[in-house]
Amino acid sequence: MKKILLATTLAALSTTSIAQAATPNVAGGQVNFFGLVTNVSCTVSVDGQGSDSSVYLAPISMSEIAKADTLYKPKSFTIDVSNCLPAATEGQTKTISVNWTGGNLLTGSNNGYLANSNGTSGAENVQFVLSTDSSSTLTNKIIPGASSQPQATATTISGASGGDVSRFTYYVGYVSSAPTEVTPGQLTSYATYEITYE
Repeated sequence: MKKILLATTLAALSTTSIAQAATPNVAGGQVNFFGLVTNVSCTVSVDGQGSDSSVYLAPISMSEIAKADTLYKPKSFTIDVSNCLPAATEGQTKTISVNWTGGNLLTGSNNGYLANSNGTSGAENVQFVLSTDSSSTLTNKIIPGASSQPQATATTISGASGGDVSRFTYYVGYVSSAPTEVTPGQLTSYATYEITYE
């Protein structure tokens, strides 16, 4: 009986080894994970949508984009920051600010324009641009990632839960360095930001 049981066990182990050896390793890869641990936390909402959001601009015709490096059809959006912990103690002042850190920036240029994520299947030679105001001259244009950039002034409003909310208003609009070369199509892009509280 012992010999039969041992032979059966060896046969089962051999079959398992063959089955594992027969399974090809067809692919592999890497998964990236990102996180951040801080001693401060705040609630952030962009246009009431949470920390990630979408801003939709009104359509623009090619004939409206007549002048280079000019802001067209600016759309305002807000970033609300509240409930920052730890809160400032009595006699202490804490400052909240928004810094634009990057995005889908137009390559080969340092003008801060946000390139079309649709590539050649979308509108060409037209981009988005961020600003702290709606001036067509782009005097307060934001260049994401730049060490010095214009700052939106925070407006304090009363929050729903009774706490104060710091509201930062920004504008995004259409822009082109080559208005005669603009082609029609979809335009999408993105920019990244961070909140500092110190």
